[in-house]
Amino acid sequence: MYRIALKSLSLFAPMTLVTLPPEILDILACNLDCRKDLLSLALSCRYLYSIVSHLHLQYHEIRCRLNMSALWTRLAHPEDGHAGLIRSLTILPNNLCDIDSVMEDSLPLKERLPEEYQEYTPLEDDQSAVIESVTEWEEQLNMALKRMKNLRQFRWFRDPPVVESEDESEDDLWSTLNALGTIRDLSILDLCRSSGLGPYTATWDSFLSFRGLSSLDLKTDAYDIDYEMPDATALLGMLINNCPDLERLCLFLVLYTDNDSADADMLLRHEGWPNLRILRLAGFSCTASALSFFFASHASLEDICLPHMMPGRKWAEVTLPDGALPNLRKLECWSHTAAAMLKSPGALTKLRELRGIDLYDKVNLRTYFDWDDEWWAEHQDEDHDDETAVVSPWRVQLLEGIRNRPSITSLLLEIEDLEITKSDLLELAAVAPQITHLVFQPASYALEVEEWLDTFSHFPHLRHLIWLSRFFSNHSDSALDQDRSRLRRFVDGCPALQVIGDPWHMAVIIERGKSGEIKWVKRREGNTTKPVLLYSDETMYTA
Repeated sequence: MYRIALKSLSLFAPMTLVTLPPEILDILACNLDCRKDLLSLALSCRYLYSIVSHLHLQYHEIRCRLNMSALWTRLAHPEDGHAGLIRSLTILPNNLCDIDSVMEDSLPLKERLPEEYQEYTPLEDDQSAVIESVTEWEEQLNMALKRMKNLRQFRWFRDPPVVESEDESEDDLWSTLNALGTIRDLSILDLCRSSGLGPYTATWDSFLSFRGLSSLDLKTDAYDIDYEMPDATALLGMLINNCPDLERLCLFLVLYTDNDSADADMLLRHEGWPNLRILRLAGFSCTASALSFFFASHASLEDICLPHMMPGRKWAEVTLPDGALPNLRKLECWSHTAAAMLKSPGALTKLRELRGIDLYDKVNLRTYFDWDDEWWAEHQDEDHDDETAVVSPWRVQLLEGIRNRPSITSLLLEIEDLEITKSDLLELAAVAPQITHLVFQPASYALEVEEWLDTFSHFPHLRHLIWLSRFFSNHSDSALDQDRSRLRRFVDGCPALQVIGDPWHMAVIIERGKSGEIKWVKRREGNTTKPVLLYSDETMYTA
């Protein structure tokens, strides 16, 4: 119908949008997948706003809890046309605190509902009644999903996961979504299965038959099985065989058992994702050869996050050819992996952000690595003293790799047990004086303020200094004078500084006077750090 409408328009050219009948404009608006395009259309003039604003914008993206019976009933009605307007649907938990930031720190978790749906059916206290209600709500949602013919994104953040149909028919939630043939983006929280509820989503046959995904975010503890090694073969097989257009893959396996990880070699031996831009994994391990092969054959990657057993003790065998990962901008991994990936000067030439490394001089290899079957099979007859800390085998190589990449301007240091020393930072400044963003996590108290200032002055371009629990002496305004004095000294020592503090209490400099006076506000991570006009609830301070 959309194509017919456009073809008919060409017969009467030239025409402008405002001269078109509202029925035609409604068809055009219904076929816009991007919310920004809808907003642009609505803001272009009052006539288009009157057509687009109410229905299209309010139903384009819905974020709500499961117990929205009235909404699901309306959308499931065969004579109601609202379901076809929905492009994105997010099912939120009853308690938003259940969302773990590891899944995605910037998830839009604020409810978004049409104006007429603001009341919720409260959960009952009795556990059996709760399960019965959840089953009913999911059945209602399933009926509504069948009519969402333009749904592109589905996010399930309820815990526990969905209830399985008793008759094991294909009429369950994941079968319905797959049958739509329109879903490209899935985000799923799959944790803490309760007695009496269905299986984990990650092991559900109907989920494992999904096709055509371009993005998958999955956090699950489905593979945390006592006395068994995690096996994600079925999940990885689904991605390899059914999702050739994958652009984003984030798999977070929650494993509570020590020394366990799922083998990722099957995934890494696949070279059929030419559009893959983001790869973020946790709970996996791999061989050095598989990791080398994957990175050499996926030039499109822009953002990579790897757990510490990717690879394990054989990290030094990772080899990347010149020209590998030419588009990579962000790398988050442990120091040994970073050292291996940065070894070749001709690889990762556009890397800007490096996160997760440390500056330890010595490491205890026994506690640093989990059990590595491949490594121990080759060294079982050797005498290993894993109880004693040794000089870091990768520190020098890591610093040299950073030196060879002047493109790196942002560093996040993961320091858990040992304190950062002045010499560590001076050594870092010597190899990367171009750093503009520096993050400490957690903070160290080994140096006094004057020593820190002297050290940071060796980073002449430093603009953002995220320093957990160090800058603000007190989170209340009663300590404002002390905070102001400290900020003044840091700004004098680091003239390019724009932001300093921790992610929850950042001092953002919004104006510098000619006489040296600065104006600043307190903001938190997620808010803009650019010198913009004050928000209505902000207070401006001077120093």
